[in-house]
Amino acid sequence: MKLEKGTKDTDWSLAPEDIQASIDAKANSSDVYVKTEVYTKAQTDSAIKLAKDEINLGVSSTYETKTNVETQINGVKSSVTNLESRISKAEQKITDSAIIQTVSQTINQAKTEAAFVKLEKGTKDTDWSLAPEDIQASIDAKANSSDVYVKTEVYTKAQTDSAIDVTKNAITQSVASTYETKTESTTKYDTATAIAKSMNEGKVLYTDIAFRTGRNSVVMYNNTGNGNVVVERITKPTDCPTTSTHCIRITHKGTASPNLGGFHQNIQSRANAVFIQKFVAMLPSGYTLNTASNSMGDGYSDKWLTSNKGTGKWETYIRRVICGSTGTFFNGGHVHVSGATPTISAPLVWYLASCTCIDITDTDERVTDLTSRISKAEQKITDSAIIQTVSQTINQA
Repeated sequence: MKLEKGTKDTDWSLAPEDIQASIDAKANSSDVYVKTEVYTKAQTDSAIKLAKDEINLGVSSTYETKTNVETQINGVKSSVTNLESRISKAEQKITDSAIIQTVSQTINQAKTEAAFVKLEKGTKDTDWSLAPEDIQASIDAKANSSDVYVKTEVYTKAQTDSAIDVTKNAITQSVASTYETKTESTTKYDTATAIAKSMNEGKVLYTDIAFRTGRNSVVMYNNTGNGNVVVERITKPTDCPTTSTHCIRITHKGTASPNLGGFHQNIQSRANAVFIQKFVAMLPSGYTLNTASNSMGDGYSDKWLTSNKGTGKWETYIRRVICGSTGTFFNGGHVHVSGATPTISAPLVWYLASCTCIDITDTDERVTDLTSRISKAEQKITDSAIIQTVSQTINQA
């Protein structure tokens, strides 16, 4: 420290006593002179100057000027600032999140580098290939991609079998609703053929088909004979489909045989004869019509060409009888009903709107005769025939 008198500061310098002390110290040292030696003024001045230079050199090597000190201080400040910045950056890198991120990056880098390292056993190296677990991972990734399949489209064997059954059933249902079996087609063909033949060929055995004048040979069928089956001709209900005024009503009041009994319109069999029995009836739902007959030749056939189920509506029922070539030939044409047994208080009642039998292997002479008569009448009513008749009459007159 330097204490100044006045308002102007001056550069720092040694105090006179300090200078003298330094001179004395130097003068006493062996490298300047020995106290027993005597020097001239010139020598003394030279020695003083030398000592002074050494002192100045010592001061300059030991102390710094104010400018140098400030420069160094500024350098220190800059260093401190840099240090603080480094510390701040370091602190940012030692946070939990920064450490985790750095470690993760390092691990990932290590994984990446390690992925291409292959350890060989033996002295021969081979080409690089995927590790088994990497192959599986690739397979899994490919399996999960949309161009292969979606996991939800993979099924167990049980699920696959079930799906196959569902598809099979759907196909069967679709086929059933669109196509018919060979048996169904054959049945419908036979039915259509029988109806066509009954309308265009053969001999109608019972001509009062809609019961306009009587019962058309429709009688009760009940082998028990207990009076529980009644067949009668009545005024038709309003929903009866024919233009006739009457129909047949069949009433079942209890047990009968076979089953609940029914009606009979006789079919007399003969070798190789074919008969069609056709009737329109309204039988309640839950009841079924059945055929019955005596022997009509060896191997004869007696079956329905239509459904034989009651529906509660007016339905057409067709039955075909094909007689055998040989054997015993009796009669048939019996129809009986099966279902819940009725009682007197809750009878089974059903109706026949029409009923007939057609022998399609015979010809109706009445039709042939009528056709012949019509043909002759048509020949007589032509213009030429009329003119000829008139001319003959005039000539005779």
